[in-house]
Amino acid sequence: MRAHPPPPVLMVDAVIEFVAENYSEKVQHAVCQFAFNRSNTVVASKAIYKGTTYRTNMLVVLEETGDGFMLGKVCFILVHNGKNMYLVVQKCHTVRCVDMGTQCFTNSVIDVEMDCLSIEALHDYYPLVEYKTKFLTHVILHHSIFSQ
Repeated sequence: MRAHPPPPVLMVDAVIEFVAENYSEKVQHAVCQFAFNRSNTVVASKAIYKGTTYRTNMLVVLEETGDGFMLGKVCFILVHNGKNMYLVVQKCHTVRCVDMGTQCFTNSVIDVEMDCLSIEALHDYYPLVEYKTKFLTHVILHHSIFSQ
């Protein structure tokens, strides 16, 4: 019986070249610390990294704060040099919604803060599912986040 080769670490779908000047000032500021340019970086609509699928508009945990978590809503996925994956995210600070047992944040887009980080820098690598109500977005955290 022949052994199958391991799957690739990173697979991407539907890419276009990344030109920072085509994006808002907030995005440009978020990516300025990296050496991204149109010859070495692409924007992907979907990526599978180490078996986990990432898409735009998914939520990921960036860090734990004193009264909740800092989440990032994926605006787009960058692949640098064909092997390094970065997420450009809109930051969302959550608070614990005691009566529902969730983390929640408002659906406001006032004063949005953007960030760009390596996929390896996430607090937890599993994307989260969001549940929207009229004014709030609720997120149920994975048990692995609480055990860290």
